[in-house]
Amino acid sequence: MPDKKKFPFSGAFYFIILLLVSFALIVVEGIYLNPQISAFLIPLTVAVFAGVGTYLGTKRRERKSGIDRIDMDRRVRGAFKDADLSKEYSKEAQRLLGKDIEVYRQLHRTPSMTWSPAFSIQGKTPRVVLSETFFFGLSPGEKRALIIHEICHYVHRDMTVTYMLMLLFVLSVGGLLISFVQGLLYGMDDLIDMVIISFLLVSISLIGILKLHLIWQEYRSDKCAAMEMGEKDDIKVVIEKASEYARLHTNEEKHKKIEVLLARRLRHLES
Repeated sequence: MPDKKKFPFSGAFYFIILLLVSFALIVVEGIYLNPQISAFLIPLTVAVFAGVGTYLGTKRRERKSGIDRIDMDRRVRGAFKDADLSKEYSKEAQRLLGKDIEVYRQLHRTPSMTWSPAFSIQGKTPRVVLSETFFFGLSPGEKRALIIHEICHYVHRDMTVTYMLMLLFVLSVGGLLISFVQGLLYGMDDLIDMVIISFLLVSISLIGILKLHLIWQEYRSDKCAAMEMGEKDDIKVVIEKASEYARLHTNEEKHKKIEVLLARRLRHLES
């Protein structure tokens, strides 16, 4: 059963509470402090505490399946650990990572699940979630290429980088909103304007960096899998079959976008 005594609230709860505290601090500073003094201090303080609160919230419990809630738990609803696959592919994980890997199978998809037929979970233990209908339709070589592709994400710490970029974006937006409210309450001046512009530029930059990272991590893992397999054919077939899988599980508009991304992966793999 999930542990409800430890970290009983979600990350959103901690984040909202800390935002409310930050607004209270803004009011207090208007009474006792010079707003210019804390133009940087309050957004930074709230960002730090909101980050800690979000982490505590996401770590508050584990799902019945045993998968950490650091990643989006709804994506892995109904998944169960396959001991045989975990044992089989832990040999690859030990060779590349020096760790065992846990492989989870998922038969029924949920509306919030990614279109991808396989994905990795953020956490200390390497965990891969597979769609049964996709995975067991692959040849042995294609299965190995798919698993190695996911292991390569751990080798390059891709999920950690993604998680940190998303957290930094949320915190930068929070800092932007707090600074803006601060300016509305106590008047805009050069310092407040500079803080708002800084947070805005950081937020926009983080969006671009995150998108580039999400694209690049797939390119790199494809080439990593091809290198480990000694040839490109198996991983190429996996990508082609993933396009067909996406067509069956997404609407036409989304599938066209996914198809373009997968076509780019194939071209990059050949380069």
